[in-house]
Amino acid sequence: MKKVIATALFKVNDLYKGVNVTSSSKNNMDIYLRNSFVSLYSAKINNPDADAVLIINYDIDEQEKKIFYQNGIQIKKLNEYIFKFPDTFKWTPAFFKLDALNYLCDNYDLICVLDTDTIFVDKCDYMWKEAEDALLVFDVDYSLESPKRLLTNKIAKQYFNIKTNINHWGGEILVGTSKRISNIINECTKVYEKIIPYINDIDESFGQEALLSIAIENSNIKVERANKYCMRYWTRRYYLVDTNFNNIPVWHLPAEKDCGLLDIYTKIIKDNKLPNKSYLGRKLFLRKKMGYYSKFRYYSKLLFLKIRNRKSINFSKKTGWIDK
Repeated sequence: MKKVIATALFKVNDLYKGVNVTSSSKNNMDIYLRNSFVSLYSAKINNPDADAVLIINYDIDEQEKKIFYQNGIQIKKLNEYIFKFPDTFKWTPAFFKLDALNYLCDNYDLICVLDTDTIFVDKCDYMWKEAEDALLVFDVDYSLESPKRLLTNKIAKQYFNIKTNINHWGGEILVGTSKRISNIINECTKVYEKIIPYINDIDESFGQEALLSIAIENSNIKVERANKYCMRYWTRRYYLVDTNFNNIPVWHLPAEKDCGLLDIYTKIIKDNKLPNKSYLGRKLFLRKKMGYYSKFRYYSKLLFLKIRNRKSINFSKKTGWIDK
């Protein structure tokens, strides 16, 4: 079966900054582009039987194209797309992943589309095998009190007459056969066409995850959790890291997109190879636990920043003092 791993990169406008990015907006697309290279390069190294494709909606310069092409990564620009949301919506670029999936359905048998801030550290044979039997989607495990799940259920009940609370699925990875993905994109299109006339009444934090979750609820497609193959790890200031990372082939690292993953990009370009998993874990702040020196350095820096920015500090053990 013909396989593909792809990332989708959508440029809203020159002022769009992005999510979980601390740099200036003018460097924003460069950050996402380099993240995409790391994701697709590592995907190609660990899954040589799959094509690696960057799907974009804007033109990139020839030097950038050369880096991708020289490393066996294809680039496809989509001039037409279905899921168009206002620029003011927080997650507007994420909807482009659905258009990428729609395009790939006509060209591949097994498809994986994932976020740019990901890296493959192992082969994905079992992921592909399970994807033949079900659609694999990341489960964020949001409780009913989560603002994102509350919004998803609000839209589901208000516009689709869904009576019960539904799950809020994540959008960082979606894997399946072309048939299942084509079916889910058809359902997503129905959801989109239903809500777009009321777009001015919908909260601007409504995103691709919510749309996908409603589409899954409206379909009869078999869905399995992709968490066995891709896991979200919050490093740096949040440090919410499950110690299972050595057994997970795809790491999703939202807090590393403008730091650790850029260092990995530089390393790959310099050495022309992917560093080993041990090096990646250290560089991307994945550890079994934080050592005493790491804790001291980490929290000292946070304390300094809070004092400098004149933020109040709560040292309560119950609530913590890191301002999330």
